[in-house]
Order: sequence, then structure tokens, then C-alpha cells
Amino acid sequence: MARRRIQALLVLAALLSPPEVADGHSHLSEDAQVNQARELIHGGRWHAALEILRPLADPTRVDITDIRFLIGLSALAAAQQTENKTARHALLDEAIAALRAILVDRPHLTRVRLELARAFFLRGDDDLSRQHFERALASEPPAAMAVNIRRFLRAIRARRRWSGHFSLGIEQNDNINSGPDSETIYLFDLPFTLNKESRPRAETGLSLATGGEYQYPLSERWRWRFGMDATRNEYRGDEFDQTHILLRSGPRWLLSQHSEISLQGIGGQRWVGGRRYNREIGVRLDTRRQLTPRLGANGRASWKRIRRQQRPEAAHTEVDYALGGVYLFSPLLQGNTGLSLSRVGGGNGNRNRRITIGLSALLPNGWTLGGALEWSRRRHEHNAPFLPARQIDRKRAARLFLLNRGITLHGFSPQLIVARERQESNSALDSYRRTRLELRFVRQF
Repeated sequence: MARRRIQALLVLAALLSPPEVADGHSHLSEDAQVNQARELIHGGRWHAALEILRPLADPTRVDITDIRFLIGLSALAAAQQTENKTARHALLDEAIAALRAILVDRPHLTRVRLELARAFFLRGDDDLSRQHFERALASEPPAAMAVNIRRFLRAIRARRRWSGHFSLGIEQNDNINSGPDSETIYLFDLPFTLNKESRPRAETGLSLATGGEYQYPLSERWRWRFGMDATRNEYRGDEFDQTHILLRSGPRWLLSQHSEISLQGIGGQRWVGGRRYNREIGVRLDTRRQLTPRLGANGRASWKRIRRQQRPEAAHTEVDYALGGVYLFSPLLQGNTGLSLSRVGGGNGNRNRRITIGLSALLPNGWTLGGALEWSRRRHEHNAPFLPARQIDRKRAARLFLLNRGITLHGFSPQLIVARERQESNSALDSYRRTRLELRFVRQF
């Protein structure tokens, strides 16, 4: 029954929009072979159309956009009629490659984005499918098309079982130890020269982030989540190496078509310098609400008990609250903002607040450009060294990233990240600047 509903959705999607590219007829080919393939597509002869179109897919052709679009449509339709799993996946991969190549150069083509979303849906890659459907919905399509997109989004949420993430990066950090800006600091108006180990130290290393989750369906609206997340940062030697593993599990409640709540128990372990540093146990509450097709809001609250391995007496609690929002100004321009508050320890413990804003844009010729700004203030539970006042740190950070969606290696694209951070503190030893460069490999489309 579920498979028949999905097939009905796919047929309806094909009927809701014409086979031409969405911005008009400017990309339609006048080649006789291409038009012959178009007639075969209209007649439902997908494999015969592919046999004609594949030899014509020369990237230097003026009509390559139309050829790629017809290949995408044909391969997508042929895949739906193919029972053999290997052959079906091969056709879906062909459709994805063709449609993706169009969006690399022409990210504004909503119809192409919809077909790519459908291809990912059939391939079972629900995260990517959802992203493209949501961007298409932000273009304010005709009412019938919007209804169909929402049906796909509901189907994705209902069937979602497995999900995961992975990224690998090469990082260069010019101040990994947060060393003070100045070689000389003043305490009680007396100058003190910092030793070499206290000065900013530059390091180059590797960063890895990965994780996965399985959701077991309990009923139509209830799921039980099992997840794991892991990060690893490794540098020369082992002084600054860090590893963090987090396990989590708990129920997820689909309140409505546009909102959900999740409560998970969490437990984690952190290693620093090759040694166990601390372990944590707690609970985390997550909420999400899609307010409009363009605007989504999310919230998080967590409570953790953290115990240091070498100092059990220093065990403490950490409470975090966060609110965020994502707004699609258009299918190509996305903004986000967030506010978080945290407290470590009791009533006079460390308190931290942070505000972030970000923007990312899909540009022609395959480029994606984005950035984020962050402001934070931390009030410590202890006084600044040699001062009769609480230590207060104020931090400003800026992050810029750039990638080209046309450059891929096994589905991953290189992403260049530049981050600049500056902290000012009434503790002379805690005022610093640092710049971090990272070449990260991320999955595209």
C-alpha cells in the first residue's frame, strides 16, 4: 500500500509540470535527434530515448541543458519501471548526475530542482530530497505543485529510518592554545614576559566528524531514536588531540505535519591528549516547527552532569538553552539566526550567552558562498587573576566558506573555510586572536 501511494505521488509530480525547463523555451534544442527523443519520452519509451540522448551529452553543446534535462526525465521514469535493484539504482544515479549538472550552472531552475528531489526520493536519500523540496517550496510554486511537494515531505518524514553524516577536513590553526596577543602582560602595573609555551602556537591537523541514527517506528506518529555522533581532531604530537563520542536514544513525537518534539538520554566520553578527560550523562529536548514554507524554527534544552576523570571532586552540571530560525529568502538564498544561553555549576557558576547570524547563497557556475557572525559573553564563577572582579570574556567570531558544486570526488566537494576569532577579557592571559583555515570535504546535492 505504501509503495502504491509513493508511485501515485511520482505520477502526479510528472503531470503537474510540463517537460520543458521552467524558465521558458530558451534551452529547448532544435536538433532533430533530440526532438525525436522528446517524442519517445512523450510516448513513454524511456529506454529508447536514452539510447538517442546519451551519445549527444557533450558539455560543449549549446543545447546541453535540454539534453541533460531529457536524460534526467528518461532515466527517472525508466527507473520507476525497473524491478532489478542494481539497474534501478544505476538509472537513478544517471538521472541525478544529469539534473545536478544543470543546477551547478543554473541553480534558479525550479523544475530541475524538483526532478532532482524526486530522484533522491526514489534513491532513498531523504535528507537531500527534503532539502531540494523545501527550496522549491520557497519559490512559491503554483498551488497544485505546492500541495504535491508537501505530500512528498510528509512521505519522507513518515518513512525515514536511517540517516547519517560525515566530513573530513585538513585544518591550520595559528593559535591552537589560545595564547595572548602580547608577549608581555601587566599585573599590578608590572611587566611579565610570557614563556614560549604560553605564546600562540600554530598547528596543522586533521578533523573528522561522523554519526548516524536509526528511528524505529512505534506508531504513525511515534518513533524511537538510536544515534551516535563522533568527532576527532588530531595534530602533531598528542597534546591537542581530542576525541568525543556521544550516544543518544529516546522518543520522537510527530505532533503535526509541521512540528515535532524529541527527548533523548545522552551519554558521552571525551579524550584529550590521548587520555580520558571527562564523561557526561544527561537529557536533551529538541523541538522543530515549520511556521511557513519559508520560515522554520527550532529549539533545544539540555541538562548534563559532567565528571572529570582526573578530578572527580570537580563534577558539575551544565544547562543549555537554544533557539534558532532558518529563513529561505528564495530557493537560492538562505539565512539563519540563533540565540543560546548556558550555565555551568550552581547559581554563581559560569554563564555564557551567544548570538549567531548566517547567510548562504547558491551562485551560478557552481559556486556556493556563505558566512556567519557570532558574538558571545562568558561570565566566570571565579575572579580574574589578581583582580577583585569576576572574569568576563567577550568573543567575536566570523566564518566564511566557499565551494564549487561542480567539483566532486565520490559525491564530496572540497569546501574552503576561513574563521577569525577574537576574545577580549579582563584576564590578561585570556585575551587572544586566532585564524583557522580548513579544507573540508562535504557531500553535495
